[in-house]
Amino acid sequence: MKKILTIILFFVFILSACGQKQAVPMDQLSEDGKYHYKNEQLGFWINFPEEFIYYQTQSNNLGNYIDMEYFVPTGDREYPQTVKSYARAVMIRVIDKTDYDDALAEDTSVIGFEKIAETSNRLYFIDFWNTVPKDWIDKWSEGMRQEIEKSFKN
Repeated sequence: MKKILTIILFFVFILSACGQKQAVPMDQLSEDGKYHYKNEQLGFWINFPEEFIYYQTQSNNLGNYIDMEYFVPTGDREYPQTVKSYARAVMIRVIDKTDYDDALAEDTSVIGFEKIAETSNRLYFIDFWNTVPKDWIDKWSEGMRQEIEKSFKN
């Protein structure tokens, strides 16, 4: 009887493990060839192409808004770098709607950004690098930019 119970528990465990799809960590390439970045605190998801291998993130809370910066490795030493050996390819700016509404008339915090989403309490903006590092010229394309932007979900 004990042996049968053990076998049944074993199969229940195996079947339950097989039925759950495990999320791929943000630093591992998923089966679809993308890096899936999820920020639960700020309420958004975004995908990056396989060229973003070894990408890094940085969050900056600047009072009325939060910037999520995404850096990619670069060997271009002439490229201005805030993080050594990395270039900021993408930035998501998240603004609390009440802060934005209060300062709407004189708000310059979104100049150069493109609004990509809105919820009842937040606005989401995106900005891409203006100048591409030399070692990214062959990798980066307008299609890649559009794919990243289109992947944004909130």
